[in-house]
Amino acid sequence: MDKTWKWIGIALFIGLFITLAACTTPNPRADEANELNPNAEQTKSVYDNPPDGAEDLTDPLFNSDKSENKTKTHDKTDTPNIRENSISSHFESILKGQGIKDVKVFNVDNSVILAQTKAGKTSHDHLNQAQTLMDNMLNGNIKILTATDPQAASLISRIEKNIENAHYQEASDDILELLNMTE
Repeated sequence: MDKTWKWIGIALFIGLFITLAACTTPNPRADEANELNPNAEQTKSVYDNPPDGAEDLTDPLFNSDKSENKTKTHDKTDTPNIRENSISSHFESILKGQGIKDVKVFNVDNSVILAQTKAGKTSHDHLNQAQTLMDNMLNGNIKILTATDPQAASLISRIEKNIENAHYQEASDDILELLNMTE
């Protein structure tokens, strides 16, 4: 029995030694690549070597308005900028670029809610077009909900304002109301 444990211990030690040796051996192919093309420039990361005129994206408080005060936090004066850079406004911009107007977009988790901003057949057609476009654009991986209730678009605006003003309970209640309006 003692001989068995001795051989198991030796085998484990040799296995550990080979594993550690393999981890510390430099990649021989890396040297071969340099020998084949000694004039090749070392690959550089865009992060380490940004193009001329690029913004400093390493700054965690990056602010595109190039203000001197980089430590500024978002306050109520920044709220239009928050909405302009939201996922919902991005989707609305895409829809408008495709000629689909009169549709308000609100993103909730892995769902997108589309709401008519005006009543009428044209707006309803735009809503259907928006739903098809969003579904295709997101490869069917996101649930696309539609709201035809005339109050849905104004409810989305109210939700956005409540979130911006830190009225989370009211925003939560409004989101539930909006979800209940969807089809």
